Amino acid sequence: MVTRWIIAALVVASGPASAQAADDFPVHVGLDCGGAALALTLQGESGRLYYSGAEMPMARARSGSGVKFDSIDDPETYVWTKGDEAMVRIAGQDLEGCRVSRVSRVTEGAWQLQLPDGTEPEDGTTELAFGPEGRLSGATGCGGLTGRWTAGEGGALSLEVAAEGGESCAPEDADRQSALLAALRAVTGVGFSPEGALELRAGDETRLVATH
Repeated sequence: MVTRWIIAALVVASGPASAQAADDFPVHVGLDCGGAALALTLQGESGRLYYSGAEMPMARARSGSGVKFDSIDDPETYVWTKGDEAMVRIAGQDLEGCRVSRVSRVTEGAWQLQLPDGTEPEDGTTELAFGPEGRLSGATGCGGLTGRWTAGEGGALSLEVAAEGGESCAPEDADRQSALLAALRAVTGVGFSPEGALELRAGDETRLVATH
C-alpha cells in the first residue's frame, strides 16, 4: 500500500539528525486523475502540489482517515489520499478518477545519475544508491563508489564519497569520475522535481539529477 510510504514521510525526527534519519528525506507522490498528471512532494508536515504548470504550497491537515494536505493559499484546494485512492480538489473543482500512481523515496533502489555536464553515460553505469544505516554505494562509469550519507531536517543532505577501482580508466573517463565525485561532495540538500527526478542540490542550485 502506498499510503504507508506517505505516512513515513510525515514522521518528524525527535532528536538530532543522524545518518539513519531516512524519514528526513522528501517523498514524491505521483497522482493520476482521469489521465491528468499531478504530483505532490512531501517534506515533513509540508508539501508542494504541482498541477497544470502551477506550484502550490501545501500543509498537512487533520483528517479522520488517510492523509490530507490543504493548500496554504486556497481553502478550496486539497489532496486527500486513502490507500491507493485519492480525492483532489483544485480551486473548488473536484477532479474525477484520482488515484496514487506511484510513490518515490530516496532510499528505494539505485538511481541513474546524469553526469555533471548534464549528459547520461551510454552504458548506464553511473548510479547511486542510498542504503540502510547511512551506507552509500554506486558506480561512477569508471569504477565503483562507496561512502556515507547523512540526512537532516528540511531535506538537508551531506555525502562522503570515495572511488573504488578505476585505475585503468582512460584519462577522459577518469576526469568524468573526478568531476562526479566533486559534485557529490558539494551536495547540501536533496529534493524531487515535479516529474519525480531526484535532485541533488548545493544550496539553491541543482548539481546532479537522477532517475529510476
